[in-house]
Amino acid sequence: MNLRLLFPVVGLLGVNTAFALGLGEMRSAPTLGESLKVELELLSPAPELLDAGCYKLKQPVNNEDFPWVKSANFRIRKGSPNILEINSQTIIRDPIIQLAVQVACGQDVVKEYVMLVSPPKESKPELVAPLAVFPSGA
Repeated sequence: MNLRLLFPVVGLLGVNTAFALGLGEMRSAPTLGESLKVELELLSPAPELLDAGCYKLKQPVNNEDFPWVKSANFRIRKGSPNILEINSQTIIRDPIIQLAVQVACGQDVVKEYVMLVSPPKESKPELVAPLAVFPSGA
């Protein structure tokens, strides 16, 4: 086996995985009639990407199809995995919305999400005791 050929290939594999970056799956769903609160898994091991300033919203490519989130705040919750929290004060009024998140800070990655919004949370109906009906005395 030619080891001189094997070492450069192994070295290239290490370089590709060291700079792996990504936004993972959405871990929460927005609710109709409430402000947007969603969480995305961060798939990057790079410590410089654990700064909320590295993330911003972008206009989705196909923004004619559904309404999209235009403003939000970002926060990083460190853990295993790290989580990007996205909060917006805008009340969700549409059953389907788009979200496009751009990763900056030396990267140029954009991931778009189309979200089906959960129906509003129903409050439990009040239980009312039945009224007693008394016959009228005549």
